[in-house]
Amino acid sequence: MYKLTKVVRDKIQNKEYKVVDVHNIETFTSGDYVISIGDVTSFNLLKNHLVPNIIIYDGHTKRDEFEDLDALNDSIPQVPCVYEVDNDAGYISNNLWYSVANACISLDWCEQSVIRVYGEEDLAVFPAMLFAPMGSWILFGIPDKGIGFVRVNAQNKLWAMDLLKHMDICDTQ
Repeated sequence: MYKLTKVVRDKIQNKEYKVVDVHNIETFTSGDYVISIGDVTSFNLLKNHLVPNIIIYDGHTKRDEFEDLDALNDSIPQVPCVYEVDNDAGYISNNLWYSVANACISLDWCEQSVIRVYGEEDLAVFPAMLFAPMGSWILFGIPDKGIGFVRVNAQNKLWAMDLLKHMDICDTQ
């Protein structure tokens, strides 16, 4: 399992992310795999009839309970692949890592998956970037700014691997 370090936190916070309005997402993601990380991001996509291939959420936004959690749960379609994992803030637990990896690797035969995280899902972007097929889109919330989006490509996979090298590896949370 990985533990967030100050070096990685600073690199994540200082990176410039592209931000998109939910109404413009379909224009560039059409036909590609979409991975949604976060409650507000996932809820806004589903509310606008955009169903991601993988939804990763934890029931919280900005460390507080997500006020529309019941509506989010009701709007998530019944999908064949559902994972429930524990993951503390500032960590990527083994269960989160393997659930994201399984969901990404199985996209050819299980086009939709939901990963319900008990704890925090913020760092799920790392395994998603590493295991998602090239050309996929990862969408995630940027508090008070909107929906950030990153294309899965070789450069971004290397960026994620580089950041993982600067995280602490530990046996337990």
